Amino acid sequence: SAGATGIDKEGLRFTIDGPAFGGPVSFVVPGGGDHLRLYMSDRMFSLMLKQQRGVRSEDGKHLLKTVVLGTEPAGAGEFTESSSVSEFTLGFVAHEGTPQSENVSMSFRSKGIKQPVRLVVKRYDLKNSVTSGHFNARLRRSNSKSRDQFYEANGEYLVKN
Repeated sequence: SAGATGIDKEGLRFTIDGPAFGGPVSFVVPGGGDHLRLYMSDRMFSLMLKQQRGVRSEDGKHLLKTVVLGTEPAGAGEFTESSSVSEFTLGFVAHEGTPQSENVSMSFRSKGIKQPVRLVVKRYDLKNSVTSGHFNARLRRSNSKSRDQFYEANGEYLVKN
């Protein structure tokens, strides 16, 4: 059931912390087809942000532009940087609309070096197109001259197609 992950509403919820934000920042991406794109099969699981306009952080200061979480193969279980996580990428406009505004892209894999990531899929129901679980990851900034910046993200998701 959805309650097994601690999630009672559809969507993606996570907190991220790192140099560009100046402290922990929380995001809530509502469930449903307007915000998230879900692809499920035996071979691949992929969860992506669908909206081009992005989703604002709960404090309204930052804009989430990209989310890609994925595993190959797919199914219920625990996936890490060394076992089947194929994609874990986030992109933001930090301090959007201010003089400090900057684009921040990050990934668990950069220049062949993988950062620790743990993506737990608690529920993977192909018949009903439902998945839920949680994650934590250390992500490395992949754009600009800030490649030595690291970010810590953790969250949970419940998505139905």
